[in-house]
Amino acid sequence: QRLAHLLELLTGEKPGSLQSIPLVVMNFFMKITSLIQQSDRLISEAARLTSPILKARQFPERLEMIDLLDAALQELNLILTQSIEELKNLDHQWAEESPDQQAASIPSLQRLYTTLAYTLRWQTQLNERKFQLANS
Repeated sequence: QRLAHLLELLTGEKPGSLQSIPLVVMNFFMKITSLIQQSDRLISEAARLTSPILKARQFPERLEMIDLLDAALQELNLILTQSIEELKNLDHQWAEESPDQQAASIPSLQRLYTTLAYTLRWQTQLNERKFQLANS
């Protein structure tokens, strides 16, 4: 939220209206979408099962999906860690730069904001699916 506020102060517009999507986000989008759809299908199926035996049969499939979600979460954590490090580096440079140099950093801030926003949203969504799969 602080980064969003800074960008709004610097650019005069809310970051949500930015059109540029970072490559790392675009590359990960289809993978996350597929995992969410597959997870939702399994969660829906598990909710319809009434027999403990049928639920037990589906258990290995749910465990496999949890493993896939864990792998995606690890990738998201790596992206998140790298983005935070890059933001820290920009922060250190910011204090030493002139206003013109700071203005040149705005595209990097916008890219980091978008990357962090998507990454955190996806992290929440995948953790929610993982919880539901483990408890269905």
